[in-house]
Amino acid sequence: MRRIALCLLLAGCATSGDDLKSLTTAEVCYRGATRPEDRQAAAEEIRRRNDDCSQHTAEIDRLREEDIRSSRMGTGGAAGMRQGGMGGMGRY
Repeated sequence: MRRIALCLLLAGCATSGDDLKSLTTAEVCYRGATRPEDRQAAAEEIRRRNDDCSQHTAEIDRLREEDIRSSRMGTGGAAGMRQGGMGGMGRY
């Protein structure tokens, strides 16, 4: 049973090339830059597309800004929660 749970956990963490095919090139580049576990799959997908991340810097910068903005608003996962997601000073 533990082995099955571990396999499911690892399958959820790793990104396959098929997952990246539906993303834009800029999204693939950004994902490879921000998720170490996806770096190799992203690089392989960029090579498969015969493209280069440097050709998409404006879009990557926009994605980075959106990510930063969403984390400040508390919608970007754990970092967003620390920055003010569930505040309230105990007044509920």
